[in-house]
Amino acid sequence: MIHNTIKLPLISALLLFSVISLSLNGCASAPAYYENVKGVFPAVVRVVTSDKTGSGVIVTKTGYVLTSQHVVDNNTTVTVQLNNGASYQGAVAAADEAMDLAIIKLPDAQAGYTYAATGNSNESDALQISSPVLIIGYPGGNNINNLTLTTGTICAFPRMQSVSYLQSDAKVYAGSSGGPMVDSAGNVIGIINSRYTNMEGHCATFATAINEARTLLSRVEQGQTATTQPVSPVTQPSTAQTSCAEVGCHAPDFSLLTPDGKTITLDSLKGKKAILAFVSTRCSTCLQITLCIQQFYDNWPREQMEVVFIVSQEKAADVASWIKLYGFKNPVVLDPGDVYNKYRPEKVPTLYFLNGDGTIKIKKYAPIDDCATELDSLLRLY
Repeated sequence: MIHNTIKLPLISALLLFSVISLSLNGCASAPAYYENVKGVFPAVVRVVTSDKTGSGVIVTKTGYVLTSQHVVDNNTTVTVQLNNGASYQGAVAAADEAMDLAIIKLPDAQAGYTYAATGNSNESDALQISSPVLIIGYPGGNNINNLTLTTGTICAFPRMQSVSYLQSDAKVYAGSSGGPMVDSAGNVIGIINSRYTNMEGHCATFATAINEARTLLSRVEQGQTATTQPVSPVTQPSTAQTSCAEVGCHAPDFSLLTPDGKTITLDSLKGKKAILAFVSTRCSTCLQITLCIQQFYDNWPREQMEVVFIVSQEKAADVASWIKLYGFKNPVVLDPGDVYNKYRPEKVPTLYFLNGDGTIKIKKYAPIDDCATELDSLLRLY
């Protein structure tokens, strides 16, 4: 029995369950498949490193935990907290950056660990578009006693850069990475990540397919890998990175001037999270976006995050006056149109979220509800 209470704040299809009694205790009715999935709860763990937290799920009796590679990062050991109150030091047995998967080995336990069953993540009669799913994890560093549940459906079965994913409309927040996506039969079918998340529309959540994870786990169990390096050189991104303006690509290069003559380049953002925002001084929605960014801009050290407003085909004097009028603190650059043509945003404002190596992680269009909070949260997803 799990001695905790599961809470779900801020998420669609709100569910509040008392796991002690396995009965409903509030906000909404449970999904029809709740009885099938409740057995997964004790297998869901929180993964803690020196600078971040994420989620994970135990998938074998011997204590192998699946999570995301970006959760464990370059660590060789991490802290794994079970929701029964136990805490262990786990060894990172393998990590594959291309699949954004990692495997943690818990210490041997005589009685074994409670673990979740894994299912089949391929599209089939049992799993198809519109099939219900449940996502379980610890977003925002939730107390170990508070699991968060999110319900949704499958939107697509995308395959990108030779990796299979499950795409869903269930919402996730920072800290959910590494947690399980579970089907209505109570089987883990994916591991949550934000690596290729495109925030357009409502199908914004991606999970690495469990069939990919099962292959990696098999290698570990057979002793084929015991390092934190990506286990398969074949799956690694090419050093000659593909440049395009879509999620998963390396962002097109640029070198642009601010109205006061300072040069901003893509390379100058290296090592930082960044938002490239294509905006106009004559666009009311753009003004809302740019002002909301100012609300959280100072909360991020400049060595960790930068925001660049890209204004295309407008006069330098007009842009300079716009900056002065609204007091923007982040760089604003002048684009004669070349960079706009490289990125080809469908409309302005369009925001591109980049990681430290210039890869586009998220592409976001306006309007954005609760803008400052959402944009700040998106930055913390990867």
